[in-house]
Amino acid sequence: AWPPDDTAATLNHPLGLVAGMPAAGAPSSDAGFAGVLEHCPTLVDAISLRQACPLCIEAARARQRWLQNVQAAARFEHDDWLFFPTCSEHIGMVARLGEPKLTAAVVSRALSVTRRYLRQQIQVLVRAAELRDEQARIKAEGPEVWAAHKRKRAKQNTVDEKVPTARLAPCPGCARIEIAEIGTAGKLVDLLHQKKYRDAFGRCDGLCMRHFAQTYLLAPKGLVRSMLAEDQRNRLAEFARSLDEGEHGTHEHETGDCLHAPWRVGLGRFCGFS
Repeated sequence: AWPPDDTAATLNHPLGLVAGMPAAGAPSSDAGFAGVLEHCPTLVDAISLRQACPLCIEAARARQRWLQNVQAAARFEHDDWLFFPTCSEHIGMVARLGEPKLTAAVVSRALSVTRRYLRQQIQVLVRAAELRDEQARIKAEGPEVWAAHKRKRAKQNTVDEKVPTARLAPCPGCARIEIAEIGTAGKLVDLLHQKKYRDAFGRCDGLCMRHFAQTYLLAPKGLVRSMLAEDQRNRLAEFARSLDEGEHGTHEHETGDCLHAPWRVGLGRFCGFS
C-alpha cells in the first residue's frame, strides 16, 4: 500500500479492487440520478422534470445500460471488445462498481489495447526512419542519381510511400455514450416541433451548456432553434442572478447551508451532471 501522499495515490482504489480489496462504499457515478431515472423512464418524462438537464438524465441512463453490458460481457466472457472501456474515466466507473474480478478483466483488456497501440506506434517510427534513410542514401549518390530515381518512379507511376499512422481505437464506453447522447438530442429536437412539448420544456430546468450546444447544432433554422436560443439566454440570466446572490451571501447567511446555495445549484445546472 502506498502512503497517502504518494504521487500515484489516486491509483490505490482501483488497484486495490484489482487485488481483491473490498470497496469502501464508493458511490455509483450516477447515484444522484437513481430516483430520477425511476420516475423518468422516457425522454418525454425527463422534459417535464424540474431537477436536471433532460439530456443529462438520458446520458446517465445510457451509462447505466453500458455498465450493465460490461457486466454481462464479463459474466459470459463474450464480446468484451464491444463494451470494455479503455479510457481512465470509464475504467474508473467500472472500478467504482466494487467488483474486483470485473475491474481486473477491464484493466487487462485496456492494457492489451494499449500495448497493441504502442507496438503500432513503434512500427510507424521504424518505417519512417527507414524511408528517411533510403532517401538520404539515394540523394547522397548525387543529383543525377536522385533525378533518375524520381524519373523512374514517375515512369512506373509509383506513388511515394507514405508513413502509416497508428490510431488508438476509441473507448467503447465513450463511443456508446456519445452515440446515445447525439441520438437523444435528435429526438428532443423532433419533440420540440410540437407545441405541447415546447410548453413542457419551458417548465423544466432546461439544458446544460454542453447539451444545449449539441441540440442547437442539430436543430434546423426556424422555430425550434430560436426557441432553444431564447430559452438558454433566459436561463443564463437566471444563473447570473444566482451568482450575484451568492456573491452577497444572502442565502448562505440565512440558512447556513452553502451546499444548497442558489449559485451552487445554478452552477450544477449550467455545467450539467453527465
